[in-house]
Amino acid sequence: MEKTEKEINNYYISRMIDSLEKDFTKWEMKYFEGSDWGWTEYHGPEYKNEAGNRIKFAFTLNLDGAYVNGRMRWGIPLMLRFNPFSYQGRRLKKATKRMISHVREKEKKEHLEKLMNSL
Repeated sequence: MEKTEKEINNYYISRMIDSLEKDFTKWEMKYFEGSDWGWTEYHGPEYKNEAGNRIKFAFTLNLDGAYVNGRMRWGIPLMLRFNPFSYQGRRLKKATKRMISHVREKEKKEHLEKLMNSL
């Protein structure tokens, strides 16, 4: 049975929201810098399925979506990402805010701990 693009998008977005809600403590923040600017990316834990494929969700500079076996293969549909009337859109926004808040707080604590240890 072949799946439609909408069904595949629903599967991936549900899986991403589950990762954000249940495994938000496992997400990490990565910093990247250019000559006069920089950006922050958020990367989730890596999951494996029965076939041995690896999937990892991320919010990056260019695309928010899923890496499959190390390559970006799926992006969140724009209308879902910014649709305030969508149940999944609201869940995604709430879970993303919670994850980012947790990751930033964790990074802040680690930074303060490093500062204290350097005294």
